[in-house]
Amino acid sequence: MAAFYSLGEVKKRLDDVCPADLDLTDVINEVCARAYDIGRFPDAMVEVVIATADKRQDTTGEYDDEWFCYTDADLYDGAIGFQVDGRGYQIKPISAQYSQANMGWGSFIDMGLQADSTLFERRYRMPNGVTDNERVTALLKKRYISIYDDADNVPVRSLAALKAGVLAVNYENENELQKAQAKWQEFELLLMRDDKQFAGNKTSRMTFTANYKHRPSNFR
Repeated sequence: MAAFYSLGEVKKRLDDVCPADLDLTDVINEVCARAYDIGRFPDAMVEVVIATADKRQDTTGEYDDEWFCYTDADLYDGAIGFQVDGRGYQIKPISAQYSQANMGWGSFIDMGLQADSTLFERRYRMPNGVTDNERVTALLKKRYISIYDDADNVPVRSLAALKAGVLAVNYENENELQKAQAKWQEFELLLMRDDKQFAGNKTSRMTFTANYKHRPSNFR
């Protein structure tokens, strides 16, 4: 397995492909974030046992004493799936509660983000009958954390992929969208060649738009 390069080393190697009006550190972080978004980020997903303190019963009366679990929105973009005592459960949007009576009682319901002065969490309504007595496990998608220290490792190992991504961002800023699309396709191909541990036999595809600088809508 190829070694990871430090941010400082990557900046030296790619300095000639980034125009002076763009901050190369910011561009590298944007490229890494996009690698993360398409599932090509090392350890992008993690299995977490939901702590008892993060399984709480509604006490407001709004949800008839139903049980909820919470994940840290500063660390994770969202859950991909849940297990209760080893049994898998789907995650449905909050709109499922309004489609018909009792819809979603057998699934986890994504209730969205909630924040106060100390916490930033995503809340999930647990299936009917699940309480804090059961072992609840979540497969969570990590949130990309930008790096700024030149000594930190860049999580994308392939310098060729990083170069293609930097050029793609450059073309986007120049409104050369066809060239940008071609470079993003090259970027993904190089990532697939470098590390197939997340894709396996599944084919990943990127959807390109002129306003691609956002997180996937299913993790908002």
